[in-house]
Amino acid sequence: MRNICSLNRTVQSRYAHCINYEMCIFCSYNQLLSENSIAGESQILNVFFTESISRRRKICYNFCIKRHWGIEMIDREEFRDLLYSIFYESVSDPAIIHKQHEKIRMWIQANIPSKLYRYRNVNAHTLDAFKKDEIWGSSVYTFNDPFECMPHCDPNRAKDILKMELNIEQIAEKFRAYQRGDDQTLQAVFSGEQLQQIFANLPPNIHPNTIKKPFSLFCESVLRLFESCQNEFERIFYSAIIDEQIRRSIACFTESNDYSAMWGHYADSHRGFCLEYDFRSCIASCSENCADIQSCTNLMMVPAIAPVVYADVRYDATYIVLPLLLSRLADIAHIEIKPIYEDLMAIVKSLLTRSMDWSYEKEWRMFSAFSDNAPFHSIYRLRSTAVYIGARTSKEDAEALYEVCCEKNIPCYKMIPAYLDGHFSLRPIEYKICREALN
Repeated sequence: MRNICSLNRTVQSRYAHCINYEMCIFCSYNQLLSENSIAGESQILNVFFTESISRRRKICYNFCIKRHWGIEMIDREEFRDLLYSIFYESVSDPAIIHKQHEKIRMWIQANIPSKLYRYRNVNAHTLDAFKKDEIWGSSVYTFNDPFECMPHCDPNRAKDILKMELNIEQIAEKFRAYQRGDDQTLQAVFSGEQLQQIFANLPPNIHPNTIKKPFSLFCESVLRLFESCQNEFERIFYSAIIDEQIRRSIACFTESNDYSAMWGHYADSHRGFCLEYDFRSCIASCSENCADIQSCTNLMMVPAIAPVVYADVRYDATYIVLPLLLSRLADIAHIEIKPIYEDLMAIVKSLLTRSMDWSYEKEWRMFSAFSDNAPFHSIYRLRSTAVYIGARTSKEDAEALYEVCCEKNIPCYKMIPAYLDGHFSLRPIEYKICREALN
């Protein structure tokens, strides 16, 4: 944060002659050209001809930060727009789903920082996992935020969507498309026998006017049911979300290893340690040929890891209410159906959406689904690239960590408060040097 503030001061001083330095693309362009090599010029030249003004400014800003301070910044707004734009149904073509997930995987591979960090307490379990290169995940219900992975349902919007779905002309067109063989949606919801019964009671030439009366009564009944059972649907909605999310195991990472608040919150008040990882070379497309690809909630990549999106409101998963309503209607009519879920990515979207209050954590999440509800699971194996020992970690625990580092031949550092520079900062020193000084 201190480095970014320094950059802001530098930018302000260099753009002092501009009326609005924040939007001055010419100044940012000249700054890059004057401070970077010709390679830098060719690297950013296309930016000024292919991107919007706000996008140009953001790219240049991130470019400067990375070049001068070694800080890699990702565009979480860009990822949010990509993630939220992806919708597919439980009846979508698997090839389309593959393409959607491929967009996410390619973005992550292009933007994941070269180093991600995980803060840990020192105990028998974390030491054993470190020795075995295991990354363990936890249930969301062990986290410190009650809104974890919990989307939002808007009853008024649900009613509006329901009215739109019950449009007579739209329903008539669906039936006609089925008769022509152009739409398989009805086959996905109803069995062959059920469809025969439905069409036996419909005229051969399906037109909005011919089905208006019976379907109008049906639509009115559905809307009355929704209004009378609104509280029940909200309960069913959140129960369904909880049942799905409780099977998720999540491991949390961050982009910084020197943030004092993170050491305080997640590493036993600086008495723990921090593991460094490089995920860039190991991210790959999932090789499993799943029979039910529509239900994949791991982004079809291994490991499933993505940046957290920070927002002022929870993810709106109102569309989930509609298939729940359809299921309820089927229960009342004593028939079995397979409702179509319109946004199967809702679980992942809510899992990756957190309150803006937590944005300082710059979090990335690795997640996987399991068949049981155990609070902890080992979800991936990857060798750490370095270890950082907390400023207050006991000598006994530090020695245990250092011993494992020596066995694995990976760097080991001690985080030292930088008392002399006047800032609230931590800096890593080789643990071997600290060890020799103390001895």
